[in-house]
Amino acid sequence: MNFKVFLEAEQHESDVKKMIRKLPKEHQKLLKGYKFKFIPDGTLKNDSSHVGIIDEDKKIITIAAPWNYGREFTTLHEIAHLVWKYSMDKKDDWKDIMSKIEHKQGAEETFCMYYAANYSNHAPTTYSNKTALRFIKGIK
Repeated sequence: MNFKVFLEAEQHESDVKKMIRKLPKEHQKLLKGYKFKFIPDGTLKNDSSHVGIIDEDKKIITIAAPWNYGREFTTLHEIAHLVWKYSMDKKDDWKDIMSKIEHKQGAEETFCMYYAANYSNHAPTTYSNKTALRFIKGIK
């Protein structure tokens, strides 16, 4: 590994740790044992329609560098998939909220976008609905 790659990896690890500390404790626990892998491409290798993926078997979350979202937002979005799968017991309540907000994706993807917006330092204004964000803040 060259020195530049080493420094970038160290910085990503530090940034991820800071970001994770903002999450509820129960959500942090879902990440136990996971490693984050950041790639320089705008989308995943061999998958031009995705910018992140979770390999639950290997416990690796791979994040690309999309041009339209920051890495923090993209990383939080991927974490939200774990929250949806393992901590989200109010899926019907979320679907009720979705009936009241503008969205272009299904329930899980929309949830992940709002989750990322709630915890991101630089969230897109598209995901600023107060009712949806209040719901996200209430998930433990």
